[in-house]
Amino acid sequence: MDLNEFKDLMNKVLIDHNDLFILEQNISAENDIKVVIDGDRPVNIEDCRKVNKALEKKLEEIQVNASVQVTSPGVDEPLKLKRQFRKNIGRKLEVMTKDFKLKANLEAVDEHSIVLTWKAREKKEKGKGKITKEKRQTIAFEDIEKAVVMINFNKK
Repeated sequence: MDLNEFKDLMNKVLIDHNDLFILEQNISAENDIKVVIDGDRPVNIEDCRKVNKALEKKLEEIQVNASVQVTSPGVDEPLKLKRQFRKNIGRKLEVMTKDFKLKANLEAVDEHSIVLTWKAREKKEKGKGKITKEKRQTIAFEDIEKAVVMINFNKK
């Protein structure tokens, strides 16, 4: 089975799960298949199990003997698709470009870029001391080298 045939097969598998999408797929020479799925909502073990079972059934129907593994991305995995950025609006990201690294809240996503916001302490224009200012930056997808959701374990 080649990658194009497999992509067609996965599209048939995911037809009943339109809130899920494929991040990665690998097929070894020995027909070991690994698929990483994500979703427009958090993906759980049951989602992986259902997709795994549906994929195994489709492979059996076309008489392909394969080992199948379906997983979701780890919490530290970088965001790869615009769809992943959209689902994380409102969360804090660490975004790296060739020029800078920024930890900020993802405010918006469009076809070409993301908008990040954060608060920064800056020196007052007049007088002593600092003030807190709201900052905003638009970054084109093509400039993003890596973007990771920052997990906060200290929620109050």
